[in-house]
Amino acid sequence: MSRAAEDCCCRRVRPRARAGFAGAVPLVLVLCGTVRVAAQPVADDPQAWTVRIAADERVLWLAQVGRNDSVLFYREAGGRFSLGRRLSGLVADMAALDGEVLLFFGDGGIYRCRPSDPSASPQADLPGQQAPVDVFADEGRIYAIVPSPAAAHLARSVPSPDAGGPVTTQPFEPGDAPLSIVGYDGRAWTGLSPCPPNVPAASRAGLPPRIAVARSHLLLFWNADARDHIHFVVREIGGQQWRTGGTFGVSNLTGFWPLSLGKVQTLAAAHQDISGRAAVTAFRLLGSLEDDPASAWVEAKLQLSQPPAGVHFTDYRQAFGFGQHLGLLAADAAGEHYLQFARLGEPPAEPTLRVRDEIAGTRATEISQWTFQLGTLLLLLLVFTGLFTIRRNSMVQVVHLPPGFERALHLQRLAAWLIDFTPFTYAAAAALRLSWREAFASLTGWALTAGIETSFPDPPVLMWWGLSCGGYVLYSLIMESLTARTVGKVLLRCQLLSESGGRPAFWQILARNALRLLELMPPFWVFAMLVVLSRNRQRLGDIFARTVVVRRVRRADRSTGRGVRGEDRKPRPPDRSSDER
Repeated sequence: MSRAAEDCCCRRVRPRARAGFAGAVPLVLVLCGTVRVAAQPVADDPQAWTVRIAADERVLWLAQVGRNDSVLFYREAGGRFSLGRRLSGLVADMAALDGEVLLFFGDGGIYRCRPSDPSASPQADLPGQQAPVDVFADEGRIYAIVPSPAAAHLARSVPSPDAGGPVTTQPFEPGDAPLSIVGYDGRAWTGLSPCPPNVPAASRAGLPPRIAVARSHLLLFWNADARDHIHFVVREIGGQQWRTGGTFGVSNLTGFWPLSLGKVQTLAAAHQDISGRAAVTAFRLLGSLEDDPASAWVEAKLQLSQPPAGVHFTDYRQAFGFGQHLGLLAADAAGEHYLQFARLGEPPAEPTLRVRDEIAGTRATEISQWTFQLGTLLLLLLVFTGLFTIRRNSMVQVVHLPPGFERALHLQRLAAWLIDFTPFTYAAAAALRLSWREAFASLTGWALTAGIETSFPDPPVLMWWGLSCGGYVLYSLIMESLTARTVGKVLLRCQLLSESGGRPAFWQILARNALRLLELMPPFWVFAMLVVLSRNRQRLGDIFARTVVVRRVRRADRSTGRGVRGEDRKPRPPDRSSDER
C-alpha cells in the first residue's frame, strides 16, 4: 500500500477516534452523532489547486487537488455538493461507476469511495504502483491505459476452447507496444491488449490517448502530431487484433474525452474558435462498429448553459457524462474553474456553476452543521445534568394519583398526539406547496444520519417542520392552559394533572410546552423513549414540569359496591408546597 494510501486511511479514522474520546458518555454520542471536524478546502486561490471530475448516471464527483492533499465532494442531479472529505494525497485521476468512485493517487495508490461511507477503501495497485495514463469505467469494470513495462507483470485470462470450460491465466505479453490496456474487476488487474505500436504516451500537444468501451469493443483514441485530427481503432474485448476505425477532424484541438451520455458512447472534442474562445464538438456512436466504424459516428448539436455575465471560457479541461447532460470543466483567462453543462437539442437543466462558489457553499454548510452539532451536544449535556441532579428520582419513583385516575396508556398518548399534530403538518405543507410525505422522508433521513455526512435538509423542509411544530406548541399551550386538555386528549379521554394530583399551574404548562419544542427537533426525537422508560410514562417536558397525563378509570364504591367513574370525583386542588419543592 502506498504512503498516501496509508495516510488516507489514518486520516479517515482520526475523526472517529476523537469522537470515541467521550466514551464516558456513550448515550450522548448515540443521540448527537459524531461531531465532525470541518474539512476546509485547500485554498481560495484558483491557481493554487486543480480540479478532477468523474461522473456517471447518478452521481457527480469533484476532487479539489492542492499542493499536499485533496478534498473530495459529490452531488446528485439537481442537488448540492456534499461536505468535503479531506484526503491525504494528490488525486491524479478518477473513474465513476455505479454511484461510487475510484481515486487514482499520483503515487500509485488506488481507493474506492462511496457516498454513504465516509471511509475510503484501498484497492489493488497496479504493478510498481504505476499511475495510469487514462481510465474508463463501464458496467462495474475499470479499464486503463498503462505503460507496457508495468502491464507485463500482469496475467491475462484465456477462455477455454470448449464451451463452458474453465478460464485459465497466462502471462500478459505486450510485445513492442509502448502502451497496453488493462482491466480491473474489483479484485485484481489483468492484461487485456497491447495498444498499436504507433500510439504515443502523449502527443506533441501534450494530449494523452483515451480508452473507452462500447458494445463489447475496446475503443482507443489518440492524437498524433497535428492538432486537427483524432484517430481511433477498434478491437473486440478478447479479440486478436485492432481494426482501423477512422479519423475525426477537429481544428485547433485542445482535448478530447470519450464518455457515456444517456447510455450512448460519445466523444467530446474541445477546441478553440477563431476568436480564441473555448468550443466543444460532440460525436455520438449511433451506428454499428462491425462494418464501417468511421460512419457509425454522428456529430451532435449541443446546447450549452450560459456562462456568468462577463465570463469567457478559454479552455475546456475535462468532459464527463452526468445523467442526460454532457458536463465540461471550463476555465477562464484567470484560471477560474467552472462546471458548464450541455444537452442534445434542448436547453440543459443544470446551470453553469463556479467551482469556488460551490466549494465555499459546502464550507459554510459544514460550519453551520458543526455549530449545530456542538449546540446539540451542549443541550444534551444540560438535559442530562438536569435529569440526574434536579429530577434524578423521576424515572423510578411512582407518582401517587388521586382515586379514579391512572396513567394514560402509551397508545392513548400516541394517538392523541397524532390527532393534535397531524393537522398542522397538512396545513403547513399546503401553505408552502410541498408534499408532506417527501418533506418528512427528507427530515427523517437527516435525523437518522445528522452529524455524519449529511447536510441540512432543504430550507422549505425546515420551514415546513418549524411551522408545524410552532403552531402545534402554541395550540397545546392555549388548550392546556384553559382546559388541561387538547382535542386529542378529549377524544382519547385523557387529561393533564400535576404530580401533586391537582390541575397544573400555568408555569407547569408553559414549561412542558417549551420543552416540547426541544423534543420535536429531529436530533432529540430519541427522547420520546422516555415515555416508555419512565415509571410514570412521562416525556421530557412532563418530567421537568412535574406533570403527568392520566386517564379516568372506574373504581369500586365501598358503601354500595358499584363502580364509580373517575369524573364523578374532581381532582383535589394542587399541593403548592409540593410544586415548590
